[in-house]
Amino acid sequence: MRQLITLWCLTWAVGISAQFSSLVTNSQETKPLVVILNQENDGKLITTRINALAETEKNRYHFLIFYGERLNLVYIEKTLNDLLNKDKTFIFDKRKIYLLVLNSGPALREALAVKSVFADIASPHLKKDEESIDLLPFLNKFAQKRLWEIDVAKLEQRTKKVTYRDRRLGLGILLGQNAQSGFQSDSAYIPSNITKVGLMANYRISNRFQVLGKVMTSFKLPDKSGLQSSIFSQIDLAAGGEQTVTAEIKFHVYIQSSLQLNYVINPKNRLKVVPGIGISSIFFTSARSKIEQVIDVSDITSGGGPDALGGGLEPDADIPRLSKRFMDSYASLGLNYKVAKYVDFVFNADYSLNRRSGEVYGVYYANQPNNPLSLNLGVQFTFGKSRKYYHYLDGKNK
Repeated sequence: MRQLITLWCLTWAVGISAQFSSLVTNSQETKPLVVILNQENDGKLITTRINALAETEKNRYHFLIFYGERLNLVYIEKTLNDLLNKDKTFIFDKRKIYLLVLNSGPALREALAVKSVFADIASPHLKKDEESIDLLPFLNKFAQKRLWEIDVAKLEQRTKKVTYRDRRLGLGILLGQNAQSGFQSDSAYIPSNITKVGLMANYRISNRFQVLGKVMTSFKLPDKSGLQSSIFSQIDLAAGGEQTVTAEIKFHVYIQSSLQLNYVINPKNRLKVVPGIGISSIFFTSARSKIEQVIDVSDITSGGGPDALGGGLEPDADIPRLSKRFMDSYASLGLNYKVAKYVDFVFNADYSLNRRSGEVYGVYYANQPNNPLSLNLGVQFTFGKSRKYYHYLDGKNK
């Protein structure tokens, strides 16, 4: 039977000392994995010893070789963890993972010796004139040891970490409140607070960094029927004659589009803390007008009703208004709470970093007319799939 030998080399450099790994497999079948550490320069000595094994012995295992002048635990953990999570490409019997430590420092040997992922560990000392070692006695010793299924299940449960690299897009709705310095004049005003609604889209760059886009709007338009009803309530029909009525018209339109970069401090938790920075493009227009008009009661009692109120009271009359479009940078601090697999409650507070005073809206003077504080509450729906990643080797798991 023709033997298939695959050599997969990963070349990594850490600091000024190179360290490398090679994977030697003989098939795509599920087999035990022997991890070999040796601080030789090119890894050829161990590969030669593997190829020198009898066919029956060589076909029983897959081999992962770490070599280089200065191997460190971080590199070994990452390489082996990545390998064990790629079951579709390389299949290993996770009950039968063995470690053979040849030339390595005592600290690294001791750190790996306490890892529960290995069914058995051997750490022989090579003689000074001994370049390599006979692998067969150690393979025979390894073949007698294995982890139980329950041990592997507990190991995976303890080391499982869920990543969301495939679950990138989140969409949601927001309800917000702006607090700002308000003012009123005879022909314009800025309200002291604005209630706004909008949509958000969150794109996950990584588990910790996210890009968030928001579009928020608020508007209060004149109500013609409400205006006429207010005026009609001021008229005394029994008194008759001409009577003076007054009314006030106010309206505003607020549109804000924002883009911000968020950093998730604790991405694994159900409750996440999310600081960020962003920039907004804001358009704001508002108007205020006082109306005073003389009404002849006979026009109403003769059948005109409220519609007989003069055109000067029309809310769509040409009212002087103030308008402004500007850019606004801000800092944000938020909380995300996962209530279901794909649903999060979102709260964030945005604080403007800009300060304006003087003539900012046309000719009208206002002190800090922007919105220094904005509170937003919403619901986000996340789309896509998550992925489980097992940290079989981890300094925290003994």
